[in-house]
Amino acid sequence: MDLEITFLSMLGNQKYVDVRNIFRRANMSVEEVKFNEKVVAIILRKEMDLEGVNFFTNHENAFQLGFLSHKKGRRIKPHIHKPVEIKKIGPTQEVLHLQEGKMKVTFCDRYGNKFDTKVINEGDTILLISEGHAIDIIEDSKIIEIKQGPYINVEEDKEFLEVKE
Repeated sequence: MDLEITFLSMLGNQKYVDVRNIFRRANMSVEEVKFNEKVVAIILRKEMDLEGVNFFTNHENAFQLGFLSHKKGRRIKPHIHKPVEIKKIGPTQEVLHLQEGKMKVTFCDRYGNKFDTKVINEGDTILLISEGHAIDIIEDSKIIEIKQGPYINVEEDKEFLEVKE
């Protein structure tokens, strides 16, 4: 699979840099799912082994997905996060971290047309950015889900699709 990858790493001075070479050294432990040349999901595989602070979303994404690796004794100074003015949040994004088990994620456009499928294994994390998705649990699973709120109820949160193979 030929992936065009754009990764960003946030340095202490808040500048963003391209870290495609770090990705190559990470031994394909990051995957992008694209639809019409747009990244719709990012998967961080359990085998991820990078040093420092590495972000894989662009700085304009509503969710920022990163991988941090620090040596024993490192201290992150006490801090708060400054408010950021957000004009509009598009589709709700969610992060799923599979603590245990195995699941299959099927990706489809807003009309239910399937365009990709990925298996997510124990220890993997996926950021679902846009487009539709279905999840099939392959093995008994424990999943941590993080998504933008507020969550009111299923009717307000989801529009169900019929996936066309």
